[in-house]
Amino acid sequence: MNVPVSKLVNGAFYLLNIAHQRIHPFLGFLNTLPEYKGRTGAYFSIRSESTGFVLATAAIGVPPVEKMEKYSNYSLEKGKRLFKHRKHLTSYESRNEANNKFAGAVKVGSLYILSCSGFSPDDADTLFCIDVALYGQLVQKGGQVDKIIKAGDITDLKKSYDKYFFGY
Repeated sequence: MNVPVSKLVNGAFYLLNIAHQRIHPFLGFLNTLPEYKGRTGAYFSIRSESTGFVLATAAIGVPPVEKMEKYSNYSLEKGKRLFKHRKHLTSYESRNEANNKFAGAVKVGSLYILSCSGFSPDDADTLFCIDVALYGQLVQKGGQVDKIIKAGDITDLKKSYDKYFFGY
């Protein structure tokens, strides 16, 4: 797909704005689950799906200072790895915890790879990317979202998310 760089960059900053808007509701949700209590922020990155170039990356929420470099590096690594695995929808599909290769990146639509690090366990990183994609209107419920949820093995966490945000 031949999309002007200016459109990709503007779209990436729009998505970064969505991520900043969604972080506090998302943290509210995570803090209802015992395994995620105390999470305060993460790093979020956006890449071009066609070139792999990083279009934007930023701290969202208030990640712990002592973990900022780690979260930033993991967020970027997850997206880069997903770009290299062209047939994968999520970085979960190439996850290898023994080698510090975690889930937390997703391909959404045909333009972007979203990645996140800081909500360990990493299934929440993946879910935050889906949340941003939904609210940024890159994807709709069903279809690609269902494929990402299945490929990322986050069905149970997504059920808790739906119940918290939508009551079902």
